[in-house]
Amino acid sequence: MPNTRFTQTARFWIYVNNDLVKISMRPDQALEWYSWERTEEGWASQSLSLEYDAHSGLVFKTFESAGRDCDGTIRNTYCWSCWLHLLKLGQENYDLVTDKNGQVITFPDWIETKSPVRYDEYAVKAGY
Repeated sequence: MPNTRFTQTARFWIYVNNDLVKISMRPDQALEWYSWERTEEGWASQSLSLEYDAHSGLVFKTFESAGRDCDGTIRNTYCWSCWLHLLKLGQENYDLVTDKNGQVITFPDWIETKSPVRYDEYAVKAGY
């Protein structure tokens, strides 16, 4: 089988930090976004990582939310992927969205690649 390598730029829309963002990724590029804030009882964070694998033609998306309060640390991790040619075909269950020029925006047809992982500090200590 020949050594295939995708060379086109991956372009797609996502929501980051409650805002619509157009992403452009070169082959084998990785992007990360992170937020952290103090809360009344501790802290909360969110992170999003995107990776464009030029050999498989897949874009990988990982989202993690975490926080700590009086109930301990909790972390949730979600992983998806989308074929390069499907980045503009899905709707991701959003209402009809248009850009500033009135063009309808479609979202990647993400497929869950791993079951969501939930870490709960006190549940682990209790043996759950």
